[in-house]
Amino acid sequence: MALRKYIPLLSGLFLAVLLLDGVATYRNLQKWSGDNQWVVHTQKVLIEIGEFRSLYRFVLNRFQTYLITGEKKYLSDFEEFRSQRRIKLDSAKALTIDNPNQQKRLAEIQALTLAQDSVYDEAIRTLKKGKPKQSEKIKWSVQLNQMADQIRALAIEMTGEESRLLSTRSDESDSTFRQTLWIFILSMLGTLLLFAAVLGLTLRGMKVSDRLSRIEEEKSDKARLLDSVLETMSEGIVVANHAGKMIYFNGAAERIIGRGISENNSSEWTKEYGVFREDRVTPFREEELPLYRVARGEAVNGVIQFLRNEGHPDGIFISVNGNPIRNSDGGIEGGLVVIRDISESRRLEEITRTQDFITSVLENLPNMVFVKEAKELRFVMFNKAGEDLTGFSRQDLVGKNDYDFFPKEDAEFFTSKDRKVLEEGKLLDIPEETLRSREKGPRILHTKKIPIFDKSGKAQYLLGISEDITDRKNQEEREVYTRALEVSNREMQDFVFVASHDLQEPLRKIQSFGQFLQDEFKETLGETGRDYVERMQSAAKRMQILINDLLTLTRVTTKAQPFVPVDFNEILKGVLSDLETRIAESRGKVEISPLPILKGDATQIRQLFQNLLGNGLKFRRPDVPPLIKVSAVNLGGAVRIKVEDNGIGFDNKYAEQIFKVFERLHGRGEFEGTGIGLAICKKVVERHGGSIRAEGRLGEGSVFTIEIPVG
Repeated sequence: MALRKYIPLLSGLFLAVLLLDGVATYRNLQKWSGDNQWVVHTQKVLIEIGEFRSLYRFVLNRFQTYLITGEKKYLSDFEEFRSQRRIKLDSAKALTIDNPNQQKRLAEIQALTLAQDSVYDEAIRTLKKGKPKQSEKIKWSVQLNQMADQIRALAIEMTGEESRLLSTRSDESDSTFRQTLWIFILSMLGTLLLFAAVLGLTLRGMKVSDRLSRIEEEKSDKARLLDSVLETMSEGIVVANHAGKMIYFNGAAERIIGRGISENNSSEWTKEYGVFREDRVTPFREEELPLYRVARGEAVNGVIQFLRNEGHPDGIFISVNGNPIRNSDGGIEGGLVVIRDISESRRLEEITRTQDFITSVLENLPNMVFVKEAKELRFVMFNKAGEDLTGFSRQDLVGKNDYDFFPKEDAEFFTSKDRKVLEEGKLLDIPEETLRSREKGPRILHTKKIPIFDKSGKAQYLLGISEDITDRKNQEEREVYTRALEVSNREMQDFVFVASHDLQEPLRKIQSFGQFLQDEFKETLGETGRDYVERMQSAAKRMQILINDLLTLTRVTTKAQPFVPVDFNEILKGVLSDLETRIAESRGKVEISPLPILKGDATQIRQLFQNLLGNGLKFRRPDVPPLIKVSAVNLGGAVRIKVEDNGIGFDNKYAEQIFKVFERLHGRGEFEGTGIGLAICKKVVERHGGSIRAEGRLGEGSVFTIEIPVG
């Protein structure tokens, strides 16, 4: 009975602990509730910012559509969205009254909104009076887009600040919740210990049933209070013990996850709840699950999961944070995770990424891409390749049709094809059509057009893709012309070669009979007859030279030899040997500088220098010994060879003419020759991939410059 004196002391201690525990728990619950309200408040602010950003885009979009089409239904939508925009802006100001930075940004947005409204009102008044000038439309669009960019930038800053606040407040809420949970758990342990002591004393004879009843009632109230708080949270709360069994699952968790608490071990959670990585395909392994990890002492933060189950057949994205639950000795009792549904934000991010990707693809396509609205076939979209091709900017094109830019007959052609696509409702392939570009002139396009339908199956737009095939068509035409020219040249060469050979036989007979007449009937012919025969023989000789020269000209291509390394110095030695008698008779001199070794046809190179040096000796001034200089300069990718003489020269206006077949600047009485020699030189040089040109100075001489590529 001596223990009975401790009953009041123990009872007082029990009540004091219970009171302190209640006060501490209540204060922490109050703080946690306040923290959670701030989290909810911040989420509301983010939603409001997102909604008024969307309304700003809708207002600008409907106005620009009205500006392009002039249809009143877009003006009605514009006014409705503008009214909602004002309401959302006021709501955002009310929600951020606690944040001076956000209030300042909203004040700037409101000022920009008023400026936008001023432009909107001015434009609408002008539109109602009549069709405004294009310059006014451009001015409004530029002003509105500039202000829209500023509003968008301010909204992004607001979103960034609220996101940081949300992260901070969520962390504070989680921390307060864990603290409250620990206080609750520890208080329960303390209460249980005191209750056990009191119960032990009661079993020894103390009548404390009323006190025990009050203790149980208070415990029940605490449990109900904590459960009520957890059930009112917007975030999902899930608790598991160290053995991997779920022991708590609040209502928000069930709504977010799509299923209730599991009776299975952690090894079945992935399959039961349909837990996948962000790729939506790869399942989470058991040891990767956040609840599994926190129940074993590991903290997790910002784990992204994709859930697909009967509650969410299309799947949702969630973000998971969590921490382990420890006892007073630091041992792991289990773990707690907080789950948030982030599907909407992910969906918006994916839409934005998709739109940016599509825009980037269209802008970087090398082909022209355009979209026209189906009613009046006015342009609503134009990519950069289209601007480069047509020579018009998209600001000029959008809102107008083909008749505003192209000749009437072209516009009628384009429009008829567009109408055909929209009427038949299928792809139209136009292999060739001509577009008159403002800067590039006529261009040949390969165009494909296809209708774009709305949900009801009605064609709303027309999509066109055009490839500029002008260069390809020109190349094809050049190739056809080149092949035809090659055939023509080959036929001409064959004709000249055959004709020259066919002329040889009658010419030999003329020469033979002429010589016979001179030998056998010299006295009988008389002086006049002998003169006629000599003239005939002279003409036959010239004809023989002409035929030989023609054969030489055709052999440049028909009898050409493969290119091999040719020492030009050796070639010149052979040419000088052939011309030795003519050089001596004319008292001429030939100076040769060191020449290169190049790949070529040795026979043709010899013919080239034979003709050039022969001309230098032939076309000399009276009483002036000929002087010919041959030199070479290495240009890197080519070699330049010059053949200079001090002969009679020529007027430079004939510099091109002298390379043509049968072109002579002097009569046969002055200088012998057929007028084919320089034509042969030109053909030889061109066959070697080079060029030849001439410069003349009357009475002073001439210079022939040859450039032949190396290798």
